[in-house]
Amino acid sequence: MRLRKKGAENMIEKKTWKEFRDSGLLWFVNTILHLFGWAIAVEIEKGKTINVYPVRTKFRGFDVKTNDEGYIKVTEYLKENIDDLTKEVKDEVFNNSKSCSIFIPKNKKNIEKDKIVYLCDHRACKECGSGLYCNHTHKIEHAKNFIKIGDTYFEDEKE
Repeated sequence: MRLRKKGAENMIEKKTWKEFRDSGLLWFVNTILHLFGWAIAVEIEKGKTINVYPVRTKFRGFDVKTNDEGYIKVTEYLKENIDDLTKEVKDEVFNNSKSCSIFIPKNKKNIEKDKIVYLCDHRACKECGSGLYCNHTHKIEHAKNFIKIGDTYFEDEKE
């Protein structure tokens, strides 16, 4: 398995196709793929997944019953996992030293008091693994409006 960035092994947890289907996420992903004429097909025999593969399809969407079941499953999955999902996002944002991208909520009271974020200079976005330009960083060495002189960082007043 190829991982996005070095050291990401502890960032993944292998799941079964049954868990993916039962969570409603296969339905959700396929609703998006249908727009492009694609889907993920799952072959099941005696309740066990025997094969999974991408297919081209002429289907565009699902019937009402399937959609209703899908919305219910995804909503139940979110309800059961929201605390873990929120914790994982916060841990990744604040504790992953290789992360350059950071989410700033509208309600800034949600940021821990000892955390400081800066406007990102975009010089390390490829290295941090975000794959996209970020807006903020917790690393002062990648802060847009700071310069380093010796071992000291100074705010740069020109911007």
